[in-house]
Amino acid sequence: ALALDEKRDALRHARPAIEALTDQLWSWLARHGDGRIELKLAGPRSPWELNNKCVKLGSAVSRVTQQYPAAIGAVEALRSLTGLSGSSIEWNYLNGGVHDSERPHEFDAAAVRTIVQAVTNLDAAVVKLRNPAG
Repeated sequence: ALALDEKRDALRHARPAIEALTDQLWSWLARHGDGRIELKLAGPRSPWELNNKCVKLGSAVSRVTQQYPAAIGAVEALRSLTGLSGSSIEWNYLNGGVHDSERPHEFDAAAVRTIVQAVTNLDAAVVKLRNPAG
C-alpha cells in the first residue's frame, strides 16, 4: 500500500499489526519481566489508545534490555513509532481505527513511512525475542 502511495491503506493495515505485535511483546514481557503497565483512559467508557499502549510498553520493555539485549530492537521500534506526535492525524487514525476512515484528511507520507518501517522493525524484534535461537 505504501509503495502505491495508498497512505490510508498503509495505516489501515498498520493498526492491526501494531495491536498484534504489541500484544505479543506484552505477553513476552509478562514471561520475562514485569508485565504490568498502566494505561490512561479519558473516561469510564473510553477505549484505550494504541499510542498510549505503545509508549507504556516501550518504557516497560526498556527496563529489561540489560537482561535481554534483543529487546533493544523492540524498544527502538516503539520509540520510532511513538516519536511521531500522539496528536498527529496519523495517530488519530491509528487510535480511532478503521471507523475513522470516512474523515477526509491528507496523511503525511513521511509519517506513514515512519509508521510502516517501525511496524516492520517491531515485527522483526518480536520474532527475535520469541525465537532467540533462530
